[in-house]
Amino acid sequence: MSINLVFLIGLSLLITLSQLQYINARSLATKVNLTNQNNAIRMNTTEQQNENNQTKSLAIFKPISSNALTHIVRKTRETEVNLAVDFNTMHQHCDLDQNRVPVIIDMLMNHCIEIYNKRYESEGYYRLYKTFQLEAFFFGQYYERIKRFEVNPHSWDYSEAYI
Repeated sequence: MSINLVFLIGLSLLITLSQLQYINARSLATKVNLTNQNNAIRMNTTEQQNENNQTKSLAIFKPISSNALTHIVRKTRETEVNLAVDFNTMHQHCDLDQNRVPVIIDMLMNHCIEIYNKRYESEGYYRLYKTFQLEAFFFGQYYERIKRFEVNPHSWDYSEAYI
């Protein structure tokens, strides 16, 4: 608890000190302007012209507004992919969850090869690739459990059920 309190005090002190330089700069700028206005009466005309030229050149570099945030327009993401395959072809198996897919990619179906080759082309293709990979993983798990159920010995003993 004391560490959090020390952290909060330190953070507030840091923020206060960082804002102090801007506050002092504003007050100094107003003092300079006031002293320049008082001394302008005593200056001759060439000095006044030089001062006016300097202030005009400084006025060029002033920001138009104090708000420095600008809205950056971003392109919409391409998440929809239009593949030229029908429903049944789209839901055929693609074993994209194996370790060495580049070795067996030539043996897979055409739509699997297309998705694998275009996986980094857009966000939509990458999502589709990851969906196929996840689907292959789940069906692999399902296959293993069914095989284990069929192959492993089990008995149907209901003697302890007391039916």
